[in-house]
Amino acid sequence: MSESQRKKRQYSRNGCKECKRRKLKCDEGKPQCWNCAHLHKECVYERTIKFTSSRTFTIESQNTRLVNLGETSGAASAPLAAPSAGGSKPVTPEGDMAPLTFAQPPAMVQNPPLAPAVAEVDRLPSVGPHLQGKPRGAFEQEMRQQLAFEPPTPLHQSKELDNNLFTGASHLISDLNDLIQSFSTDFEQPDLSSSYNFYIRRLTNTLETDFDHSEPAVKSVVSGSKLSAFPPPSPTVLMSGVHERFDFLASLNNSISSQDLSDLAAYFGWSFESPHLNYLNVLITKLHLNILPFTTNLLHNSFIKCFLLEAKSSPHLLYALLAISARYESYQLKPKDGDEDSRKKQESHQKLRSYYLSSCLKSLDAILHSKPKILNNIQSLLLTILILASDYSASTGSQWRAHLRGAKDLLIKYCKYMPISLELGIIWTWFYSMETLAALTSPSGGTIHDFKELTEFLDVMKSGGPVGATLAKFGFYAAGNYHVPAPVHNTFNLYHGYNDDVQELFKEIVLTLEARRHFSRENKLNEDIGRYLNKDGQVLSSQVLKMMGLVEKARLFKCIATGPPYRISLDSPNHPLNLNGIHYNNPDGKGVVMCAYMHNTNPLTSDLDDTKNWYSWLDLSQQLYTDACYLKILTMKHCMGRNGLAITNELVQDVVNRMLLGLDPLVRFKHNLKDEDVARLTTYYSELSDLTEATASMDFDQYLYYQFDHRLIMVQWPLFVCGLCSVLPQQKCIIECCFKALMDLGVGSGEISLMKLKRLWKLEKEGFDYENCDIFGGDNDSVPFV
Repeated sequence: MSESQRKKRQYSRNGCKECKRRKLKCDEGKPQCWNCAHLHKECVYERTIKFTSSRTFTIESQNTRLVNLGETSGAASAPLAAPSAGGSKPVTPEGDMAPLTFAQPPAMVQNPPLAPAVAEVDRLPSVGPHLQGKPRGAFEQEMRQQLAFEPPTPLHQSKELDNNLFTGASHLISDLNDLIQSFSTDFEQPDLSSSYNFYIRRLTNTLETDFDHSEPAVKSVVSGSKLSAFPPPSPTVLMSGVHERFDFLASLNNSISSQDLSDLAAYFGWSFESPHLNYLNVLITKLHLNILPFTTNLLHNSFIKCFLLEAKSSPHLLYALLAISARYESYQLKPKDGDEDSRKKQESHQKLRSYYLSSCLKSLDAILHSKPKILNNIQSLLLTILILASDYSASTGSQWRAHLRGAKDLLIKYCKYMPISLELGIIWTWFYSMETLAALTSPSGGTIHDFKELTEFLDVMKSGGPVGATLAKFGFYAAGNYHVPAPVHNTFNLYHGYNDDVQELFKEIVLTLEARRHFSRENKLNEDIGRYLNKDGQVLSSQVLKMMGLVEKARLFKCIATGPPYRISLDSPNHPLNLNGIHYNNPDGKGVVMCAYMHNTNPLTSDLDDTKNWYSWLDLSQQLYTDACYLKILTMKHCMGRNGLAITNELVQDVVNRMLLGLDPLVRFKHNLKDEDVARLTTYYSELSDLTEATASMDFDQYLYYQFDHRLIMVQWPLFVCGLCSVLPQQKCIIECCFKALMDLGVGSGEISLMKLKRLWKLEKEGFDYENCDIFGGDNDSVPFV
């Protein structure tokens, strides 16, 4: 038969294995095509992306195998061998690869006499017969079942919509390309030498270090049931009689085991000693906590499993996740002068980050010219650009802003076709956080400037909206009320750290700020601007009153405790030591949210009666965000007067002091400070100058008791606003201590925020014009996000 007469195949070239075997037309749907879903068959795509022989890794997108093939030319071009039953290891460069270190959550950032000696985390042993992972299919099936709920059915998809989505996604790939290139990194191959052994972390021994569990951690849900994003501890922990079951960090430590990592290695087709698994471990046990500070389980929650499931079939997303993990490890090292070992380790991280970014680009290029592939990867593309834009938002540039516009447009188009899934709910939530913080913090605002679009966007995230309804199915909301007794409202968003009232408050402030931006450009009113400003550009009194009313309502909302410092009353059913509360005789853990509690264990500041040492993190977060919004309103230009209230105003300082009182269980001044200590502190802040290193600080142990964990990341923006309005040395000291802790926890934007604060503080000398200072001004376009 001639080439021109060749019979046209009746099935898709890029279809799944089952459709090819049955010679059926495959719609190439993800995660399952229609045929496999209808026939209850396992849907597997074998799309292979091959790079040039000069590359040292090859990936197969469905199994997402990243196998180190060594540096020899022969190895680079050799085909991949199927893994043997004994779990053969890939060929590695000369020099032994470091065995996996089990990175635990960053526990307490605290000061002596509480901080015990620094301990190294024990290394995990090699995978033995008792740690063989589950079969990949079983592990993936379990994940899919746990994330499923009434699978959304796509609406009618027209050819025109297909073309619009394809165009938007193609532009998004171009944006991703530009964003990665803007990282200004050289994409040379990493030198994986013996110096690669850099996974030992400095942790206090409040963290568990014996991770050689023979059994995996007990999952909080049974296989096949819907998995919560914030699951309670296992029934075994809840029903145990040990006092430590109330320890939040201990609960996190016990939520993942070496068996779980073995399962992940098998799931992705990696060796247990693979460097990729080390970075995935960092993602799950470190970065995960920066993104979701209130998480209650390191691995067995729907949020992180959503990323793992999506990354399995999307190499570009997987590479982006590994790249930000490598950057996190590099940032954590901070080698000092003369520390050659740390410098080499940091270089190794940076080279691997460059490699992952380069690989992300090549993976994107592999789908760029295929319309079906692009349409099947829209969710993973959106996740990828949000991850990389978030990583970049901690820098001083503004490239992240331009690239998020395309993501926003594509997201809106896509959601007109596809009902909100968990993946889309997470994308919306992530984008909302970045957009809102940018609009509140940056002089140029966020990426949305049309009033109608901005209003719709800010409303979609409320608990009663389409995104909120999806998130509620996966446990993203906690309950609270305004009065006792009163109806309970499940409106506190555990991802954001505040409830619907604060979201409504954000909306009104953002729209008011946007009206001011429009007025400053056009110098005239239109219908949209006139809703918020008068003809002189001043905020309408009715709008000021509306925002103040929302502040009052948000202050009234209570999850567990009322009023700073948010101590939990023993008669509260949420108090961990209340024998009649939800922590006892509750094997299912209904209503138990472990992240909600902070326990003051400092013997120098805690009460002898331990029932008085428990505080509510949820209420602290809610009120800090509320008060930060209040400060924004009070100091906003053209709101409370032409230049707003000065930060020295008594009303502003009253709000600042209320915020600092709320932080009292976490950080407070020592009782035995001498006059010379206070004088030395005053001198330090009065002598800040251009020559002062922005990230240098005094010895906080001399002045403060502090006890932080990663949940401090949840309130970075309120801390930043509080710092902008701080005028006393004592206030600045507490805020700076918090930001130094954020930096120690790996929050890159924490360093940028502290630099901004110190630039303002060093101006505040005798004769400084507080009345006319715009504390939110400046040309820095970074966002205090991650």
